[in-house]
Amino acid sequence: MCGIAGIARHPDNQQFDLTTLEKASKALSHRGPDDEGFLIYSDNEIHELGGFNSSKEWLLKYKPTRVDECRKPFSIGLLHRRLSIIDTGAQGHQPFCDSQKRYWITFNGEIYNYKSLRKTLEQKGYTFKSQTDTEVLLYAYLEWREQCEQYLRGMWAFVIYDSQQQTLFASRDRNGVKPLYYVLQDKFLAFASEQSVFHKAGWLDFEVNKKAVFDFLYSDLLEHEPEGLFKHVHELQPAHHFTYQISTGELQLTCYFKSEWNNTFSKIDEALSKKYIQLINEACTQSISEHLQSDVPVGTCLSGGIDSSILVSVISNLMQNQNLHTGSTQHAFHASFSISNINETHFAEEVVKEKPITLHIVQPSVDELAYDLEKLISTQNLPLRSFSTYAQYRVMQLAHQSGIKVLIDGQGADELFGGYYRYIPNYLYNAQQAYGKYYVTELKKQFFPKKSIQNSFDRYLFKELLKSGSMRHVIDAFHPAYKLLNKDLFIKNSTNHEAPMLQVEFNRRLHIDFYGNYLKELLYREDRSAMAHSIESRVPFTDDLELSKLVFSIAGIYKMQSGISKYLLREAFKDVLPKTIFLRRDKLGFSSPNNLWMSALKEVWLGYLHKDLAEFYHLKNFEKFIRKLDKFENKPENYKTLKWLMFPVWLSVMSRSKD
Repeated sequence: MCGIAGIARHPDNQQFDLTTLEKASKALSHRGPDDEGFLIYSDNEIHELGGFNSSKEWLLKYKPTRVDECRKPFSIGLLHRRLSIIDTGAQGHQPFCDSQKRYWITFNGEIYNYKSLRKTLEQKGYTFKSQTDTEVLLYAYLEWREQCEQYLRGMWAFVIYDSQQQTLFASRDRNGVKPLYYVLQDKFLAFASEQSVFHKAGWLDFEVNKKAVFDFLYSDLLEHEPEGLFKHVHELQPAHHFTYQISTGELQLTCYFKSEWNNTFSKIDEALSKKYIQLINEACTQSISEHLQSDVPVGTCLSGGIDSSILVSVISNLMQNQNLHTGSTQHAFHASFSISNINETHFAEEVVKEKPITLHIVQPSVDELAYDLEKLISTQNLPLRSFSTYAQYRVMQLAHQSGIKVLIDGQGADELFGGYYRYIPNYLYNAQQAYGKYYVTELKKQFFPKKSIQNSFDRYLFKELLKSGSMRHVIDAFHPAYKLLNKDLFIKNSTNHEAPMLQVEFNRRLHIDFYGNYLKELLYREDRSAMAHSIESRVPFTDDLELSKLVFSIAGIYKMQSGISKYLLREAFKDVLPKTIFLRRDKLGFSSPNNLWMSALKEVWLGYLHKDLAEFYHLKNFEKFIRKLDKFENKPENYKTLKWLMFPVWLSVMSRSKD
């Protein structure tokens, strides 16, 4: 897990100053405190440079020129900030090259099947000088070129520079676990792990994309298009790669992977169901085992829900039965709150009870949040939509303080196996197609044993239906954006409403979230929260290709049986879960007291009201809105309001971040 960045300009254009590369490296220092490396192309020669943060072992071994002592202007530059996880010595230093020094790679991520790939490449004649997955990845590209991704299992964002052909090849993993952004202008390309690097380095002025602001505040959409809130900064989408020809400025963008799903409306076959449960147990256990590969201690996030409890329990068994290296003791990390209806600590304690596991607990407070607010936004690079990100941020901080460099987390299980409330309509749609309306009526009683809960669900369906069709103008009139947004911004942007996905085949609905924007944002939050504290986060339910293929090959009807979400996953690990966890029907995750904290920070929000905000907000209405925040305190947790308060914080922090 690392931070990468670089820039390339047409040879005829003005060259860059090395200070810009140094600034980019500084902006990514939290992603890689263990080592720092630079590569520049200047005067038709390649120069490998060290930095103030380069590892002492590498500096002593190779004695490179230091970047502050080399003032050559350059046309191509790569940098790497390293968090050392596998082969932590000098041989893992990046940018990393082949034996001929033609190809150079800067890589962020982990390739979990690198050992088997290495054997394959050795049989093809490749000789290795390190034990890193980076070297395996580079030689995989040399052997299979653009087809190399089909051999990879893991998470990645990497760029390879071909010094002979003068090209850059960039690739991002299938789900977008690891981030990669780029700026493409006339005969100019820059890339980085985080959006703010471009203006912090001086490669691009900070500007706001107003269309993206509207999409976020009106429709709750973040980075759903390649160009997000940062104007001119594009996200390399998951499952995409590009080739950039430096001499012509031409960029070729390609989608290299498209997954399939089972869209049949079958009835449940009990024998098949048992077979699927066994296959899922084996595939998940294999994935978790592979994600434990590390030369440094590995810990686990533990919310107390199904997914994290499975991870902790399976890892405990693997450590005892296979003597896997995750450190001398298993460590689990948990966020606790004093508010009883969102506190899951008793569940987490139940998971670790009578197991050789150390449970570390942090209890974030609103005062700590106020202190950390701008730092949190700075590391996230995006405004928050929920304070659960802060809970996650503090869990990662606690892990760092405890000497852990790798954390395993359960992101992706809900989208893969069907764990959200909003998936129930899609499951009922499948059930009706397979069994008929009478079966659905009975099935609803299993999902909603209390009439009040079913009434609440019916109100939810009604609200979703209102979001499209002839009632959309009514929704506009009652939408907070109608009063809070600058009228010009509101009028100039589309207010079309997408049709609700209530009657979409269940697996297709899961597929949209698993490979689309919903899970991608959760992975984004996890990556930033972890890297803020120099932690590598790993997600075995998300980035294991064989596991996702298996689960999407199973008809949707099997995934929510007897009114129980994530049925197959629960049953697959029934024997390792405490009964109280196995029977849980609620879902909280990294919950936080959103309403209470929004109200408590009223004066903080008022402090971000300034005239520059008038470009986006109706300031008088927004001030009234802030002063009435206490009306939310005793209502159900509201996840539609915080974004209005966080965007001004984001705008202020990003506007100042170049300084």
